[in-house]
Amino acid sequence: MNFAEIIDYMGQFATIFIISVLKFGVGTLTAINSKIGVVPSIIANLTGGAVGVFLYTKFGIYFKHKYINWKYHRHGNHPKIFTSRNRKLVKFKNFFGMFGIAVVAPIVTVPVAVLMALTLTDNKKKIAIFIYAACVLWAAQFFVLDHYYHIDVYKLIQDIF
Repeated sequence: MNFAEIIDYMGQFATIFIISVLKFGVGTLTAINSKIGVVPSIIANLTGGAVGVFLYTKFGIYFKHKYINWKYHRHGNHPKIFTSRNRKLVKFKNFFGMFGIAVVAPIVTVPVAVLMALTLTDNKKKIAIFIYAACVLWAAQFFVLDHYYHIDVYKLIQDIF
């Protein structure tokens, strides 16, 4: 490998890692399409997901309070409690609980799922374990479909949506 190939390899690895921290499902699809190999793609994807889950679990409440203060208290307004969106979130949380939030975490962004989970429980270890386990299962599902069954995951997702 020459220097340019090493830089390209590291760039792809870093891209998968950063995207997985922010939006795990997109990071998984990026990892599947990368040219760095199966094992490095899986390592970058799952490590990025773990870092994202840890960061959002650790600092989620702080960011939530900052957001609420920025959005609602700068003009003296208070957040509306009974909105249709809040009612749907409460129904979802009551019906599916922590398991449901963990399952949809890679589909929606991990920060949103962690903030929803933090409203259910204060047990950050439980939140991190559930959401990261769901990330591992989603990644395993997509990698197995792509690498062992040779199913085009992008086409499959396009057909669904």
